[in-house]
Formats: sequence, structure tokens, C-alpha cells
Amino acid sequence: MVVAVMGALALAGCPKKSGPGKDRAGQRIRADKGQLVHKLGVAVASGARGPGELFAAGTVKGGVIVALRDNAEPFRLLDDIDVRRRKKAASAGTGTGTGSGTGKGTASGAGTGSGTGSGTGTGTAAKPAKAKGPLPPEHDSTVVALDFSPDGKRLVSVGGHYIVAWDVAGKKMIKQLRGPYGLTAGVFAQGSDAAFFATNRGHVLRWRFDKLEAEGVNGFNCRPTPVPVELRGVPEDKRCRYGRFALVENNKPVCLYPVTQLIRRGKRLVRACREGSVGILDLSTRKVRWSSVAGALGALTFIDDQRLLFARRDGELRTWKLGEGRVGTPLLPGVRAQAAVAGAGIVAVGSRGIVRLWHAGSHEVAGAVKVPGLVVYLGLREKPLRLEVLLDDGRFVVHPLRFETKK
Repeated sequence: MVVAVMGALALAGCPKKSGPGKDRAGQRIRADKGQLVHKLGVAVASGARGPGELFAAGTVKGGVIVALRDNAEPFRLLDDIDVRRRKKAASAGTGTGTGSGTGKGTASGAGTGSGTGSGTGTGTAAKPAKAKGPLPPEHDSTVVALDFSPDGKRLVSVGGHYIVAWDVAGKKMIKQLRGPYGLTAGVFAQGSDAAFFATNRGHVLRWRFDKLEAEGVNGFNCRPTPVPVELRGVPEDKRCRYGRFALVENNKPVCLYPVTQLIRRGKRLVRACREGSVGILDLSTRKVRWSSVAGALGALTFIDDQRLLFARRDGELRTWKLGEGRVGTPLLPGVRAQAAVAGAGIVAVGSRGIVRLWHAGSHEVAGAVKVPGLVVYLGLREKPLRLEVLLDDGRFVVHPLRFETKK
């Protein structure tokens, strides 16, 4: 998860300057040769920056790696999955069962019914194995999301069926929660004592770390889509492109779509669904705002307080001004962006093999950086200005940025 840093500084007695990027709109953005900061040596799927030089990466096999400083050796909060141990536990028949999840979870997992629109009030809930003391932390699949608390003291990691809250300095788990469905995204709530997370069936829930249950966020789930009559006779796995087939109340056939992205800026929580919508929840008023056309699957970030940037599944990039009911014109078609960040008056979007850069007030690409792999995470830092890139092979590279006047 990434933080956009925007603003301007006016000194007493000096003329006011425009915000970062406004006086540079006609300049090219050049990236110098990258410096390899960390070589994690494992395949990664997610990354996050915290205050100062805190950095975290989530591995494809369920591990969590943290670096307290850029020049320090990273350490593991959680090792990768032990496949042999997991298969042995599965063969013993532990860990699953049936139950209800109607708005709240149980001590073994998050509930799946938010009470609005999903129609999935009941489902499979996980039963924890009986053991003395708390269960050890784990992710039973790829770590897909990470986020630091504002003070950097805590970290949440999301992967498989688990969301885990960590004490970073103490290098230990605070609490973990197991959901009945696969988790797809997660981000801190305001402060450091709760987090929002999302599922592969389109639910968005809030978890307080002092409880072993989660509550639904009313009106913020991905909207289920009725299955067309002409598709009801085809195999279930082919009825819902990008989604999951399910029967809800009165055996009504629908497609349930996962939440693909979950980000927060101030008192706004944003979620993107695979069925093609982006929604914004105002955490102070509890009002929900939807976009009519989206399809965000990869990159999703705030450009500033009033604009969102997201990548559609067809590869188009689009902007959405929050006060308007429609999204903006397409940008950079065919990009297939997997990561995006905005800060210091610059927007960066990364895909396989390249990161494109442009000024926040412009739609014209002002620079590009070639990278040897798929971009998992992007960061923009000021003083000095630099671009941070985490690749899927575990390399974390920093490129100094500078501006050049176009000739």
C-alpha cells in the first residue's frame, strides 16, 4: 500500500509558489541508474513503505519480510509456507467445518454477510484446531497486501485466509484472524488498532485487533450480478467470467466478484471490484460513492485529494474526479499497469518491464524507466527525489529522478 505526498510551502516575505509539478509541466522526468537497495532472494507479490525507511514485502509463498532501514539487512517476520507440513495437516482433516457468517465472524474467522446487497449471509467458516495457547502466525497462500500504521509501529499483512497484525519493533504477532473465504486486500483503518480487509467474494470488513471477529461495512460490498438465463445451462465454472458462481436467497443464481484493491487516504476508503466498479466510502459520514465505469484490476492510487487513477482490465488507465459522476478519458491504453503511486507532483505507473512517469497536472508521459521484471510496488520519495521499484524477483531498486527542460 502507498502514500501520496502533495503540497506546497510558502515562506513569509517570499512570493508564493505553485504546488510541486505545476512549474515543471514542460520538463522531462529523467531517471538515473538504479541502486540495488535490497535483494530479498525470493519471489514477492506485494510491498509497502512506512514512515522513515521502513519497508516490507510479502512473498508468493506466504512469507513477510521487513527492513527497518534501507542500509540494514531485512529480517523475516514470517517464513514461507512449509508445503509438506501443510499437506500433512490437511490429510489429518483439521481446520475446516461449516457454520454461519451473518455480519460478524466467530473466534475462528470473519463473517461474510454485510447485510447489503451480497446475499451471502451463510457460508463455510473455518474451525481452529484445538491447541494450548495462541496459534502461530501464518498465511496459507501468497501475501497479497501489506500496510504500515501511520506511526510505523504496526504492520498488517493479508494472504490466503489470514490477516495478521504485527508489532514491527518487537518482531512478533499481535493478533491474527482467519476468514472463511480467501482474502484479497487490506489496509489500516484510522489509527493503529483496526484494519479493513476484503475477500474474494466481494466483502469489505473491519477488524479491531482486540477482537477475534470482524464486522461488515454496510453498502460497500462488490455488487453481485444475476446470471443470464442463456448461461444457466453451462458448467458453473464458465458462468461467471472474472467471478464466482453462487446461489443466494431463494436459490437465485448470481456471480460474486472479488475486491481487487483496497486503499485509504485520510477519511476515505476506496475499493475496486473485478466486476467493474470503484467505490469510495467516507468514513466520517458513512456515505458511499460509486463510479459507473471502471474495471480496476491492477493499479489504483490517489493522484491528489480529489482525483483517483485506476487501471482497467483491458489495460486502459483512467482518472476519476471525485466530485463528478463519470470517469475521465482513457490514458495510456494497453499499459496493463500493476502498481501506481503519486507524490511530489509526479505520477508513476509500473507494468512488466517499464515504469512510466508524468506530471500530476498533465496527461502526457514525461519519462520512462526500463526495469528487468514485473513491478510489484512503486514508491516516490522527496528530498532527494527518487523512484522506488520492487520487482517480482525480490529486488528493491531506487532510481534518483531529475527534471530536464524539453528541447
